[in-house]
Amino acid sequence: MTESNKKRSRTRNRARTRGKLIDAAIALIEERGMQAVGVNAIAARAGVSKVLIYRYFSDIHGLFRAVAERLAERGTAPVDVPAGLGDGEPFRRFVRDVLVNTHTALDEDAVTKRIMVQELGEDNELTRAIAAAREARGLRITAAIREAVSAEVDFEALVAVVSSSIFFLTLKSDRVRMFNGIDLHSEEGWNRICDTLAGLVDAFLGSS
Repeated sequence: MTESNKKRSRTRNRARTRGKLIDAAIALIEERGMQAVGVNAIAARAGVSKVLIYRYFSDIHGLFRAVAERLAERGTAPVDVPAGLGDGEPFRRFVRDVLVNTHTALDEDAVTKRIMVQELGEDNELTRAIAAAREARGLRITAAIREAVSAEVDFEALVAVVSSSIFFLTLKSDRVRMFNGIDLHSEEGWNRICDTLAGLVDAFLGSS
């Protein structure tokens, strides 16, 4: 094997092992909660030496950051902002679609839902890393949409209120079916919620 092939093989092995450790940490969170995520447990679950955590991530906090970045991609749908979106009905439809996709992505991700619930009662290195990664991703999405809005409004605050409604009601739907007379287990119910929130955004921008 040439030196170049050896280097590529080492790179693949490194990426594979890093992925196994991240996957192991996420699996432990899903099965037993964040309190189960430690060096020994992760290494045992991944089937590798715990020394590799320090080799590939520097320390457990580096692994936590990698886990957080992976999880930040989950529970949120990708947002592709069309060029020249502007205001009006196209913008309202776009906002509605973003909200529907956000609900769907989170609703289908049991791990992210569990973490978001645990974050309310736990404060540790992992919860902070996950929250920071999610915040960074959210700000990038908000900034991309903000460029399409011509109104001078506190758009970040508006997005915070609207997105938190989606997050809360999606998490709530795991415990209750009806919320203020709306069926959270039905497509019709979520269409009503997302249509109304999109309408609020449109009205707020239009009144500014």
